[in-house]
This record gives sequence, structure tokens and C-alpha cells, in this order.
Amino acid sequence: MLPVFAQNSTVLEIFLPRANKEVPFVIEAEIEGLNLSNNKIQSLEEARLPNRTRFLFLDHNLIRKLPLSLLESLKFLTRVTLSNNPWTCDCAALDFKKWVVSKSILVSIKTI
Repeated sequence: MLPVFAQNSTVLEIFLPRANKEVPFVIEAEIEGLNLSNNKIQSLEEARLPNRTRFLFLDHNLIRKLPLSLLESLKFLTRVTLSNNPWTCDCAALDFKKWVVSKSILVSIKTI
């Protein structure tokens, strides 16, 4: 069973001090921002995030690729930080780039 996080706040910060490689959780709260920076996350394949999320901070993790389906489900996303992750450059990355350009969101990627 996936952990469920409910929160009354509009911004939720989650710090995973153990070497969590995946983020298998569901967040049911109607949050505006989610900070998952500075963890050891490798995958968000099973994560389900609130579709009203506007800010998503994923910098300083171990993420190689993001599922496009996750990003497409975030209809109100305006900003995502992705710096300092070991990104994989392949055809899926091209789809990700097309998605970013089509959505006109602010994306911060300093190192790829």
C-alpha cells in the first residue's frame, strides 16, 4: 500500500533522509508546491501528485528521467527545478523538451 500524505498547508516539503530510490506515494492534499529537493530520489514512476500543483522542486536528486505522464497530469504546473540530477539524454528526453516548450513553464536545469 502506498503512503498517503494529507496536509492543510499549501506547500509540502518532504525530506527522505534514507536512500529512497523511488517515490511510491500519493498526496491527496490540494497543495500548490512540493519540495522534494536534496534527496536521493531516482524515480517518480509510481508517484501521484495533486493535479493543482504549481511548483515542483526536484533538484539535487538522482533522477535520470521523468515520466511524461506525471508531468502531463500537473495541469497547473508553472515552475519545476531539475538541476543537479544525472539526466539521461535519449528520445524520451526529446519528448520532455517538447513538453516543456509547449507549456511555457519555468524550468531550471543547470547541469545535465
